[in-house]
Amino acid sequence: MGMHYLHTLDEYFANSKNRGFIESHIINPKISRWDILFFMLFFLFMTVLRFLVAGVQSDIINKESILYNICSNTLLDKLNKKWEISKDGLIYKWKENFWFALWHGFSFVYNFILLLSMSGYLNNTNGWIKMCFKETTGKWFFLVTEEEFMENKRGWPYMYINNYVYYFYLIQMSFWTSCLFYLKYEKKRKDFYVFVLHHLSTILLLLYSHIMNFWRIGLLILFVHDIVDVALYISKTLNYSNPKYQKYLTTFYILFVFSYFFFRIILYLFYIVIPLSNMNVIKTYTDGYVTSYSDIPGGVFPVFFLWLLMVMHFYWFFLILKMTRVFIINSSKNEQIQDIRSDDESDTKIIKKAPRKGK
Repeated sequence: MGMHYLHTLDEYFANSKNRGFIESHIINPKISRWDILFFMLFFLFMTVLRFLVAGVQSDIINKESILYNICSNTLLDKLNKKWEISKDGLIYKWKENFWFALWHGFSFVYNFILLLSMSGYLNNTNGWIKMCFKETTGKWFFLVTEEEFMENKRGWPYMYINNYVYYFYLIQMSFWTSCLFYLKYEKKRKDFYVFVLHHLSTILLLLYSHIMNFWRIGLLILFVHDIVDVALYISKTLNYSNPKYQKYLTTFYILFVFSYFFFRIILYLFYIVIPLSNMNVIKTYTDGYVTSYSDIPGGVFPVFFLWLLMVMHFYWFFLILKMTRVFIINSSKNEQIQDIRSDDESDTKIIKKAPRKGK
């Protein structure tokens, strides 16, 4: 590295000696008390926006309430009334998946623009994204390139972070918090507590990544998830649509399966998880400042959760392969694909009449 470091570990370890435990673990230099206000505003915005766009299941709201009329006349309800898109009895399932398709579409496009702008491909420089593909050691998650260093940008832990990334993180945390909030106003599915755990884990990991300034890793992890979820939720939305709108259902489902394998298995494993787990390599590009996981703020926590997520990816991919078999069989019979999250696909409860005596 010559006479200068492309990281700020020297500065961090010098400062941490005079700081308490909490201070030494709040690394992101832009964090302030204003973040709480921005988070609350974004959370309120996301909660209201989802209600206006997709609403909630009408059968859990009092019909005399003004909320009942609003949630039955959302933007997607108006769209459905005009074009008759949703299958009968599955309007909320259609709206719910449409909403998530919109969110993941926005998140993917925004994140893609962020990554592309920092990649170096647009201005023919060695951006950190380009360097990640050239050197798959994981070093460029933490180091700045020579070009960035000449621009007075600093590497991790005190890595520079622009406002576009910073507020994107706050929006992500507010979105998933709103998802956790909305679970209370959905029909309780058999995996309700699994989704509670999922949303809580997502929020905590985003918060941890935000505080520890692991934003480069965080952006890539969000990217490999969003790009797959776009295809997933478009497929699910089409599945709950009338047959005349299902022309591209098979195409998007195939895209979902292959994108899952490439991004969440191959790219995530070989370009993120394995490089960040190799301590021998990490020692070489941290100039001896990091010799074990205990030297890293957070210890083994990030690596543990990276591998835990990898195990979940393998498990879900196994389920996807099983689901693909069902998809092929049902598609050949023109039957609807059932959502394994729910025992009852319909939006309304079906009340079975008790048999009369003597029958």
